[in-house]
Amino acid sequence: RLPVWAARPAFLHHLRRRPRLLVVGPPGAGKSTQVPQWCAEYALSLQFAHGQVVCTQPHSLAALSLALRVADEMDLNVGHEVGYCLPYEDCCISETLLRFCSDEVLLREMTSDPLLRQYGVVVLDEAQERTVATDLLLGLLKDAQRQRPELRLVVLTEPSLEESLRRLYPDAPLVRVPPLSPPPCLIYREPSPQGRVPAACQAVLELHQQEQAGDVMVFLASEQEIQECCEALRLTAASLEVLPLHPGVGRQVQKLYEMWEPPAGGPMRRVIVTHWLADAAFSVGTVRHVIDTGLELRSVSGRVGVGEGPWVLLLTCPLPFPLPLELALCVWWLRC
Repeated sequence: RLPVWAARPAFLHHLRRRPRLLVVGPPGAGKSTQVPQWCAEYALSLQFAHGQVVCTQPHSLAALSLALRVADEMDLNVGHEVGYCLPYEDCCISETLLRFCSDEVLLREMTSDPLLRQYGVVVLDEAQERTVATDLLLGLLKDAQRQRPELRLVVLTEPSLEESLRRLYPDAPLVRVPPLSPPPCLIYREPSPQGRVPAACQAVLELHQQEQAGDVMVFLASEQEIQECCEALRLTAASLEVLPLHPGVGRQVQKLYEMWEPPAGGPMRRVIVTHWLADAAFSVGTVRHVIDTGLELRSVSGRVGVGEGPWVLLLTCPLPFPLPLELALCVWWLRC
């Protein structure tokens, strides 16, 4: 039972009575998968008189993944009752009731329909990411509700953005999601002279040898490091099912949510190798161990002078402490 279920009665109570609603909780609590389903129940109770339900994500792959996951939980078909819309792929029909899309797609829709008349409930997920599109939607939807008071707006965020959102929406009720229990167990390591990727691989192998239950999620800085880590683990441990997770995997992300049982004589545990994307938008219930290098890849751009072209520099920077700690019940925090 996900922690977010404890907040369901209060959520539905406020959704029926108030135009705006803030849902604040830690990552991994089930907000992204359960809240859109509750909104669909609310819209169904009104026979979708005010429109469909749309849920935005800062990242396109996250919108695709959630559509697949939620459709499976609701026992519905993707592309029919539940759909997704990405910048270059639209898997929705006129009868779609619950729609997942990137925040940029919904912002583009508002240019042609500022009041979003086809929607009765708008869910803005991962608001703490503070993308340009999400920030614009927060303001534009507030204006749209003045002309469409029946439109419901639900904002999902982590506690870090709670104060700012309460200043923006002072009249919106706040629903708190309880934290995960028990709290994570943290283990710190000193930097390894071998580098981040070999150190992360070694930590995975040591954890696997302890034969503790649960899958492993590894956070690295870039897609290149993800690829290197996956190749190294596949060569050294045939008993591991290694799955990369980054924007380039596309629909293969569905493998994360498929029912998986270790085959006889096959891999005994799954290892998901990813970067910032998983922390922002993915919760995998079988993960019990997290290995994090504590770094991310950031781009810095600028211009040399007048008439010169722009330059872009990619830097590996430390992450703010601590991002993915609450994704698992037992956390290996590896700084290397």
